[in-house]
Amino acid sequence: MLTNNAGVGALGAFSAVACPADVAEVVRQAVNDTSERLHFPAGADAVALAQAG
Repeated sequence: MLTNNAGVGALGAFSAVACPADVAEVVRQAVNDTSERLHFPAGADAVALAQAG
């Protein structure tokens, strides 16, 4: 999903945000994950932020 409302932060401007299908897929992965992982970024914006920090 793309939006004209660009976010601005440490990564600069971005326009891709998570759509409901992206979030649903990541929730499915999190529910079935047996590791001790606690963070599951969903959508291009969240993945970029997670990789930056």
